[in-house]
Amino acid sequence: GNRITVIASNNKYNIQSINEFINEILENIRIQIHLYGYICESIRDHDQIIKHHYDQNISDIYDNACVCICPTKYGSGTKIKINESISYGVPILAHDFQASSSLLEHGINGYAYNNVNAFETYLQRILKNYTRFRHNCKTTLENAKKDQLIFIKSIL
Repeated sequence: GNRITVIASNNKYNIQSINEFINEILENIRIQIHLYGYICESIRDHDQIIKHHYDQNISDIYDNACVCICPTKYGSGTKIKINESISYGVPILAHDFQASSSLLEHGINGYAYNNVNAFETYLQRILKNYTRFRHNCKTTLENAKKDQLIFIKSIL
């Protein structure tokens, strides 16, 4: 895929984080974002955002994505989105508040950013080395599955 994608539910943490993302990132970098989910109802129209509701299968959303952004700084469910993106083979750019204890491996299958300059640098690195990042996502998932099997065997 070729879309820079954000998938989010409509809760106060996501609304706050997406609005901060618009103000801090989109106002400084000319990129187009595809926003999916009920969050679309609460985010103001913006010339750099194409809003989609859940009118597609989640697999189709990830198939069309080249990178998934997780700008949420607060709340729950963020690590699920990070792990879900990686499990679909889509590199992730996540705010560093939420990147820990997820499958995100900084510089391997995505990046954790904390400011506009880091975001822009990391996005360019992912787009330039897209094939490697996709491959690394698949490797991360395979390793996580192996680790889970080892853990399950150890407790049986």
